[in-house]
Amino acid sequence: AETDNTPLTTPTMRTKFDWAATTAASELVLEGNYTNDKLSTITSLFIDNLTRVTDLDSLPAPISVADMEAKFKVWRKNTSTSPSGRHLSHYKLLFAQIDCRLEEAEKHQLKDLQERIAEHYCQLINYAIKHRYSFSRWKQIVNTMILKEPNNLRIHRLRVIHIVEADLNFLLGAKWRAAVHKARKENTLHRGQYGGCPGRQAQTITLMEELRRDYSLLTRTPYTNFDSDCASAYDRVLVSVSSLASRSFGIHRNVICVHAKTLEEATYKLKTASSTTETSYQHCTQFPIHGIGQGTANAPSIFLFISSHLFKAHSGKAHGMIFKTPDGTIVLHITIVGFVDDTTVITGGNQEKPIEDLLDKMQHDADLWNQLLWASGGKLELSKCGYHVVYYDFSPEGDPSMRVLTSKQIIIPDASGNPIPIQAKNIFKPRRNLGHHKSPGGNSKTQVAIIKTKAKQISQAIQRTRTTRDEARMMYESVYRPAVEYPLAQSFVIATNLDLIEKTTLPVIYSKCGYNRNTARKVLQGPRALGGAGFMPLTVSTGTGYVLHFLKHWRTPHEEAGRLLRITLAWYQYQAGVSYPVLTNPTTDLSYTQSNFIPAVRNYLCKFQGSIKVDKPYIYPKLRANDRSIMEIAQELDLTPIQMKRLNQVRIHLGVMWLSEISTIQGTRIRSHITDYKKQEI
Repeated sequence: AETDNTPLTTPTMRTKFDWAATTAASELVLEGNYTNDKLSTITSLFIDNLTRVTDLDSLPAPISVADMEAKFKVWRKNTSTSPSGRHLSHYKLLFAQIDCRLEEAEKHQLKDLQERIAEHYCQLINYAIKHRYSFSRWKQIVNTMILKEPNNLRIHRLRVIHIVEADLNFLLGAKWRAAVHKARKENTLHRGQYGGCPGRQAQTITLMEELRRDYSLLTRTPYTNFDSDCASAYDRVLVSVSSLASRSFGIHRNVICVHAKTLEEATYKLKTASSTTETSYQHCTQFPIHGIGQGTANAPSIFLFISSHLFKAHSGKAHGMIFKTPDGTIVLHITIVGFVDDTTVITGGNQEKPIEDLLDKMQHDADLWNQLLWASGGKLELSKCGYHVVYYDFSPEGDPSMRVLTSKQIIIPDASGNPIPIQAKNIFKPRRNLGHHKSPGGNSKTQVAIIKTKAKQISQAIQRTRTTRDEARMMYESVYRPAVEYPLAQSFVIATNLDLIEKTTLPVIYSKCGYNRNTARKVLQGPRALGGAGFMPLTVSTGTGYVLHFLKHWRTPHEEAGRLLRITLAWYQYQAGVSYPVLTNPTTDLSYTQSNFIPAVRNYLCKFQGSIKVDKPYIYPKLRANDRSIMEIAQELDLTPIQMKRLNQVRIHLGVMWLSEISTIQGTRIRSHITDYKKQEI
């Protein structure tokens, strides 16, 4: 198995920690009392962070008919499931609506049959839970393989999907889903993991990347982004670790035993295009099969629980990056964020220290994550790892600029201890992360080209398809728009590029939907209620995404993204140096500031004369009656953009905002420390 030779797969550790986490050592780990002097420091760190976060067995073991109804009614009937042939529709019919045209007696008879059969199914599942038993058909698993990339048939680029019985998948999904919601309610999950977590989405990860960049631009704080990817994420999960992590979040031990017993005794067959193989393979001590299997309903939740413990262990030892508002009322420490197996290790530095100090810290944080993942049974795909370094050089005039590339590389040892050099990327070279292509230098050419290519492919596919006008419109709304608009609200593509994408790809869709492709675009983009065609302009969907991002995360200050947004707004308000909230009055020119997200929100608000009133605008109070902001006075003067920018840089260096801060008490002269260019505390 791929996970052989990892710390927890040695013969000694396999004896101490069984697959169902029922041993005495497992109980000690969950209570935080396990010690083993023979383990490495990193393995001990991981085990120490596997302690329970809630009461053991706090979630009930049995399932109810109501649980079955809640799942099966919404389960898509075309889902591949049940190798035994017991189709998912058999379960869905138990909760289907009875034909109202039947006689009352017949309806009551059918309803009674539904309830009785559902109750019998429920009793069978509860019997298995009570006695920690796995039915024979539950242990028959069929593997099917799908391509990760089109036309790439290499075996290591195939995604293995496990097809299991529908009632088993229901049981696993129901119990682990309840544990996830309980953990969210009790706030016991690590806030850096966004995959498999209700209320969190992949776009938040890339938005936070933009907010980190904005914070760095506003404060001149150097930092690094080390992007990594786990190799064979679900297939390398150790079942013993899975059981420990699941029990730590309150799932009943009987349910854990059913899950572990099923995997330990399961036989696997391969499904091809024409049939299912007769031969099979099975786990044994000599040839172990680890992994929880992608396709089971509890796999995302298990990975969420394990990564939550791993993130917690990493956060306790990594340097990370500290974000704080100018007044210090909000302080945020981020070391790692991730969406399932795609993770970013974040390390902050000090502008007064050399770049080598920042790289040494990043190497420590990245290597710590690499070793923690290995201790859990996982593995970092070092060939896919890369990092960007944001470090500032200053011109004689005091203008900051990002260093394009650092020549020093970091070294991360692989599983065999061989040093693997990882070179920094140019700040203008984008990297792919969760469907986005970003670079600290702000280069969006790659992102625009990829969006344009995808939009062309979809529009041409719609054009070739023999569909009615309504069907073509449905494909535009359900395929074209989600695919094209997905990265826009986190990418800050300029309006001219968005218009170019529309001009290149939408005319064929206009025609397919029954409109003349030469019709004025304003008519085609107008609302249907006013005689337009109702096609959404990309500039509108992008700007709406900015505003929705802001409102969502501003209203969730307990989340990392919400706190980072408040910190970024506080620094933008401070750099703007004006006496009014920047989002309440978005029409004023603040182009001398350096940021992406807040200006994008302000620009879109201007288009429809909107404004956002926040509960805390982070404005420093006036020091005297009739006091005035220095930058508002400067805006009344005939200054060039460069002069405004440099004036603001001097103001920030001195740590002043109001006119009274640079003048004497009488208000007749400028203070001496101002003319001597001496900085005062913020």
